[in-house]
Amino acid sequence: MIIRNGTRPNVSGAFTLVELLVVVAIIGLLLSLLLPALDKALDTASIMQCTSNTRNIAQAMIMYTEENQRLFPGRTYQGTEINWFNVLGKKGKSGASYDVDPENRPLNQYLGENMKIAHCPLERGDQYTNGRTRFDHTGTSYLYGNRNENDFQGNRKVGQWGMWYIEGHRKDEVPNMQNKMVISDVVVRLNRPQSNPVHRWHNEKEPLQISIGFADGHAANIPRKLGTGSGQPAWPNNELDTLSWSQIEKWAGTIYY
Repeated sequence: MIIRNGTRPNVSGAFTLVELLVVVAIIGLLLSLLLPALDKALDTASIMQCTSNTRNIAQAMIMYTEENQRLFPGRTYQGTEINWFNVLGKKGKSGASYDVDPENRPLNQYLGENMKIAHCPLERGDQYTNGRTRFDHTGTSYLYGNRNENDFQGNRKVGQWGMWYIEGHRKDEVPNMQNKMVISDVVVRLNRPQSNPVHRWHNEKEPLQISIGFADGHAANIPRKLGTGSGQPAWPNNELDTLSWSQIEKWAGTIYY
């Protein structure tokens, strides 16, 4: 290059407006392609975390049975009545019997101080939580099926709303433990309808996917069972429901108390 009179040619390294617009358009296109995949990956990771939570809770139940005459949590614990939502987690804000201190929730001693185990990262609350997450409302996103003394079908005690339940049973009396539910997402209940977007924790389309922990300590994410009939509870193993749920086996036998 020849330089005359000590000057250099005027060479600019800046992008033109057209070039900048092309770059922005390419970045936008790449983001539009990558973001859905990223969102799906994050949702998948959250579902795995929820299933891991139910696995840890199911295993905590096994540890509880080993120290409590092989009985699953039932009746009362340290003067507190056991119910759907107070076997683990933090103190709720419902203003009801779910507002139990953490130290009075029987499984917390086996789960440590990590309250995140009691929380499904995808949960949105439900139609009964007054705009809160279920975790904030009752202290946990997960449901433990408890029973009522008057809930019989023939000679079987079936628990509230016809739900199969494990509360108070001895571990060595539970056949096929790998098929017996001990803990699940709250939206397993069909009175949390799919039509309400707040109940679509893991997926948008029916059937809803539910994380469930089983009596042998394993967990799985499986489809929620569809109901039959108007007002039918349609819990897993509901003896009144004509549909079967192959992943969860009905009780065999008679009296378990």
